[in-house]
Amino acid sequence: MQIWSQMTGTLKVKLLLLPLLLVCLLAHSQQSTYSYPDFFYATYPFMINYDNPAYIVEDTRYNLYSQYKQRLGQFRKIVSYSVQAEKVWRREQKNTNSLRVIFNNENEGPYITRPRFYAGYANEISVNENVKIGLGFTLGATAINFSAPNQGASGNSYLPDGKLGFVLKGKKLESGVSSLQVFNAKSRVVGANIALKRYYNFFLKYKTDLSLNWVIEGLVLADLRGSKIIPLAAVMAHYDQRFSIGFSNRFGYAFSVFGKIKMFQDQIPLDLIFMYNSPIFSNTTKELNSVEIALSLGIK
Repeated sequence: MQIWSQMTGTLKVKLLLLPLLLVCLLAHSQQSTYSYPDFFYATYPFMINYDNPAYIVEDTRYNLYSQYKQRLGQFRKIVSYSVQAEKVWRREQKNTNSLRVIFNNENEGPYITRPRFYAGYANEISVNENVKIGLGFTLGATAINFSAPNQGASGNSYLPDGKLGFVLKGKKLESGVSSLQVFNAKSRVVGANIALKRYYNFFLKYKTDLSLNWVIEGLVLADLRGSKIIPLAAVMAHYDQRFSIGFSNRFGYAFSVFGKIKMFQDQIPLDLIFMYNSPIFSNTTKELNSVEIALSLGIK
């Protein structure tokens, strides 16, 4: 204390600022490349629980999902796929629980892949006959694999990964928020610092009946990645729960058109979803032409 009291005011300020300076230098020296998933945004309107672990599909006990995305043209070798299985328990229409496992893999070309595996739980409670709230999480791991022809440029790393979600459901309006890559995990792969940077997802969905057979549904989605917001808007028309058509626009990235057909409705309801993503309104060349195909099986 005597040493501190004998110091000048300027020296005290310098000593107080020294830890902050060291932190800044350390952060700069260990600057990381942020790794974000680029998966099935076109099929998001049909599979919200992919990004929000609190979302539970209505009126089914078992759900199986399979999704596949392939870019076209010279980037046709870049593919991504996902498989998800879910078991749902419903108790007197008041309390619903869900367990699910998810595996997906994003291929960024011939040398870089990011496989992910999660296990998750969700709980949905009926506040009254018109309102439900849900909470959910997934925990797992993400692998980052580099497999270049040069052996010295090959390597892999495994990072903890997870998601948290909240959902509010009404008769016609649904909304939710989720946090993804919650651990901000970092690793060093082939001389590069890679970070699974945490980001956030928000959605708002509204549906209304046009007639006895037709239902119109709208969806607004926003991804908050650092200081960047990536919005998406989609409009869908459903006929008699048998087929759907619509379009979505991931602003600045891709415009998508899609269709869904429900097959074997009286036996095992199987949904076939097809989408085409076009960069027609894109201001970047990163998101190129691609197609997405999804299968959804829900057993009541």
